[in-house]
Amino acid sequence: MPFLSGEELDKVYKEAKRNQYAFPANNFADFNLLQGFLDGAEAVNADCVVQLSNGACKFLGRDDMKRGLRIGSNMVQELAESYSIGVALNLDHTRKDKTDFLRYAADQGLATSVMIDASDLPFEDNLAATKEVTKFAHDAGLLVEAELGKVLGEEDHIVAEDTGDDVYTDPRQAVEFIRQTDADLLAVCIGTNHGVSKGKDMPLRVDVMTACNEAMKKAGLECYFVLHGGSGVDPERIQLCIQQGVVKINKDTEYQFVWTQAMVGHYDEIRDSAIHPDGGPSPLAGRGDWSPDKKRFDPRPALKHGRGVIAKRTQDMIREGGSDGKSLFAKKVTA
Repeated sequence: MPFLSGEELDKVYKEAKRNQYAFPANNFADFNLLQGFLDGAEAVNADCVVQLSNGACKFLGRDDMKRGLRIGSNMVQELAESYSIGVALNLDHTRKDKTDFLRYAADQGLATSVMIDASDLPFEDNLAATKEVTKFAHDAGLLVEAELGKVLGEEDHIVAEDTGDDVYTDPRQAVEFIRQTDADLLAVCIGTNHGVSKGKDMPLRVDVMTACNEAMKKAGLECYFVLHGGSGVDPERIQLCIQQGVVKINKDTEYQFVWTQAMVGHYDEIRDSAIHPDGGPSPLAGRGDWSPDKKRFDPRPALKHGRGVIAKRTQDMIREGGSDGKSLFAKKVTA
């Protein structure tokens, strides 16, 4: 299925909100992670949202974010043609000082949606920055995600710390924010953490999500909610959030961990095929009765194994959110 437009992704989210299910939005900085996500989504007939962070774009583009975005977007668009599901690309957390990067993505048609994260700024400044991005992104046919409050922890070297009551999203501010900015998606902060939690979690307050949802309904506003820091949140609470309008659940840390476990396990298993039992250098010509086994140390089996593990975990995350079997754009695969 070709790369989804903003209008098509809006249909996906609208259907998800109406029927109370959500999509994992999966970050990638590597072809194999991306293919694992798409393999997993296709296996359970679910449309797929993948994400590029600023850091991933720098990684792919040899420190040039725009080059990395072009590379990442081209990977998504080319791969999408070979799958039977709809595939959307979101640009994750982008601060106000990099607004031009989002404008470039919109002008070049390199994404389906973008996220402006000015949540580190005072409310009025966050509102102004989001309004600016929404204007040019909507003109280009892209959806816009914003954040109000703070998701604590570190994501892509962006650190948010607990500074008091401004951490949780204020439902009254949320209504005013959406009314003035016309953003399509809002990351509501309820106490989740980016990265690995270390026993310093804030109380997870689903009641904040409920209050925001009720406030939007009362104001007659349409908005899709996003749960950031979704890795490690128990399924029961995720379901409660979905019931209150969450259609997108960001996942990154969990996949990084699973990928690393898969690689470590694979190379532990083939260690004797690549490293001489006595240690030291392992020349390709061999040493004594031992020689390396190329079929085992070729990187492709390891990468294929990693893709399979990611695909399996992706299926688990999709089922947890309930979007399995609900692709709106499934069709025959292009050769």
